[in-house]
Amino acid sequence: MSSLNGILLSTYLTTWIGNITRSQEMNLDYLLVDLSGITEMDQSAADSLMKITNLLNLLGVKPVLTGLRPETVLQTNRLGIRLKNVMIEANIERALKNIGFTLERNH
Repeated sequence: MSSLNGILLSTYLTTWIGNITRSQEMNLDYLLVDLSGITEMDQSAADSLMKITNLLNLLGVKPVLTGLRPETVLQTNRLGIRLKNVMIEANIERALKNIGFTLERNH
């Protein structure tokens, strides 16, 4: 469990920017971002997350956020962040199901 702040997010942004650019080359329809380990998000991180999701939408890639805790959603709402056109699911399994995939468990 950790906080997502602007400094930490900037470390991830370099990797994400490369992936976002490659998402167009790979003809991705969706990009799943799992935030299940995040317990807090500051204004800078929330702004960056909104910019990333907007950029993905502009590129024709639908962002899917998973694992957002209720308190994190409330916090981003208080910070004025509106994640329009972003699918938000409780977990990766539900997100995959909603975009047309199924998971099979090996017994």
